[in-house]
Amino acid sequence: WVSGDAEVFGDARVFGDARVFGDARVSGDARVFGDARVFGDAWVSGDAEVFGDAWVSGNAWVRSCAVISERKMIFWASNVGSENGTLTVFNGKDGLIVTRGCFTGTVDEFLAKSAEVHDEKTKREYQLLIEVAKSRILGAD
Repeated sequence: WVSGDAEVFGDARVFGDARVFGDARVSGDARVFGDARVFGDAWVSGDAEVFGDAWVSGNAWVRSCAVISERKMIFWASNVGSENGTLTVFNGKDGLIVTRGCFTGTVDEFLAKSAEVHDEKTKREYQLLIEVAKSRILGAD
């Protein structure tokens, strides 16, 4: 079900026991189903799939080819970077995907872009956050 100021538009679908509420948005061809929850200011779009007992909340943005079936498959940190934005890392069909502001890409693409445009401190903070995200999502050492 969808409640509050939440919106579902485009060809997006919410079904099963899934819930979208707060100011959350689901758009494009995205699918939210099972016992999944999307809430807060979160946004799920593109061909993303959020299902199982997964939760997407806060300011997280899940786009493109996301496949999130449990809570550990997504990590986000807010008030980061030079603009105090939200970094979101999630499981995709072909590996981890990173979103930050208008950027969406792989971990390697994100870290390369960060090295180009950020000072050493910000670049290092993003590297550390990516390490935490990998550990949480992949169980990496």
